[in-house]
Amino acid sequence: MAHSSRPVGALVDLGTNSARLVIARLEEDGPPVILKQEKYPVSLGDGSFDSHILTQEAMDRTYLALQSAVETAGFFEAEYVRAVATSALRQADNREEFIKRVRQNLGLDLKVIPGPEEARLVYLGVAHNITPSEAPCLILDIGGGSAELIVKGPTTFLELDSLPLGGARVADRFDLNDNNGLVSRGLYRDICRYISNRIRLFKAKVSKYNLKVCYGCAGTLENLARIQAKRLGRDEKMEKFPHMAAKELGDLGLWLGSMTIEERKKVKGLDKEKVPIIVAGCAIADAILYELDVQTLEVVDYGLKHGLIYDFADHYRTGTEPLTREDSVRQLGRRCLFDEEHGEAVANLASLVYDALVKADLLTFNKVERELLRLAALVHDIGKFLSYENHQAHSWYLLKNATILGFDEDELDLMAFLALSHRGAGKKKSAEIFALYQQSERLDYRHCQVLGLALEMAELLESRRQGAIEGFDIKIEDQKAELIITIRAGAKLKEELVHLTKINKKFQIFFDLTLIEPKIVMAE
Repeated sequence: MAHSSRPVGALVDLGTNSARLVIARLEEDGPPVILKQEKYPVSLGDGSFDSHILTQEAMDRTYLALQSAVETAGFFEAEYVRAVATSALRQADNREEFIKRVRQNLGLDLKVIPGPEEARLVYLGVAHNITPSEAPCLILDIGGGSAELIVKGPTTFLELDSLPLGGARVADRFDLNDNNGLVSRGLYRDICRYISNRIRLFKAKVSKYNLKVCYGCAGTLENLARIQAKRLGRDEKMEKFPHMAAKELGDLGLWLGSMTIEERKKVKGLDKEKVPIIVAGCAIADAILYELDVQTLEVVDYGLKHGLIYDFADHYRTGTEPLTREDSVRQLGRRCLFDEEHGEAVANLASLVYDALVKADLLTFNKVERELLRLAALVHDIGKFLSYENHQAHSWYLLKNATILGFDEDELDLMAFLALSHRGAGKKKSAEIFALYQQSERLDYRHCQVLGLALEMAELLESRRQGAIEGFDIKIEDQKAELIITIRAGAKLKEELVHLTKINKKFQIFFDLTLIEPKIVMAE
């Protein structure tokens, strides 16, 4: 998408501890320019790790921070606004209450992103700003609710993961604010063992890379590096963010744990908001770097919010992205050994049906929605990888739970719904899942059904895998709808048209129109 001016974007990263705003302007040449940055200590996740319920006080604090961010975005006349939420909202059962309040009162469309997508954005933010290297390295972001671990190769990421191992979450689990905040040597080692056990799968995947350097994103890791530099009298003037040997983390964690909360508040280099969670954060970093045999921790002032900037740049620039959303969906399809040719044919046909519905004023055009319909159609059959029986439900499950990068949770949910829809709701399991969507506040169920109908029609018309259809239109007259289908010379659709009658009743319910016999036109 090309734009003539230098667009300004407002990007919001809503984490468990803090909300961060960055205002960036894209330049015709050179990297984006940051115009303004704000950090709001909201502690959104306070008290929610066990209950999975956000407290009213935490939601109120966060709402005021987002209100300020929206006002700042307005002051800079940002034409692109994107707000993403991570671990605290991912796990909150009452998140829709908060998201709805923000959307209705502030006009801000807050999107919850899956953990792997958070890791991808962290990777983008860091990889664009460190010296390229042939040797793989670790990128680590320890937030309040989760930790993102990425192995960076010379040109792209090699592995990435997001684990529920944030500083606030671990501090809460081990009650580290009891006993005036004192953490014994034994308790510190228990925390490290807990972390080590939970990164075993990631360790097994990345052991072959011989990682020696870790780039730690600012926040907890920045605080730890600063504290150690001041504690040992190192000269910080030469660089904004110091580095340290990974083996120093154990001693640093025990030193911080030997202090009460009040004593810790006086530690130079430690942000006040990090006082209750810094020992947990240190133990997380200590265990991860020890288990992965990393030698050096380099702290960088880049992370998720900078990844949002580069995604913003991709949104406006011409050319192809290194990894598009379609690439990510196709990768899932190939892992599931899907019939790519059939998926492509159904995707193209679903797009034709969507466009015809829009042209007939039966749908309002939405670019993102059309893209999601096409991508869901591309991999609608991946559930066959698990079992042909009820495979639409398996397709739904895979799209909901597999690692697919570039999407927020609502987008993945819609694609999963559409894949489920391609065979209707005839099976018991499918009907149960549809019933859950019907009760959901997150998606407009009737609208999703209409999009699902478009995919079901495409699948029925391509059921014999002919690739025969070249055009699709809808003519409406006297409360009747006629499908006008253009096919290649020599093709026949007799069986497909019989199958298509399955959607007659749905079409009438959704659009209050009676479907009459389709008109077949031969392409010239």
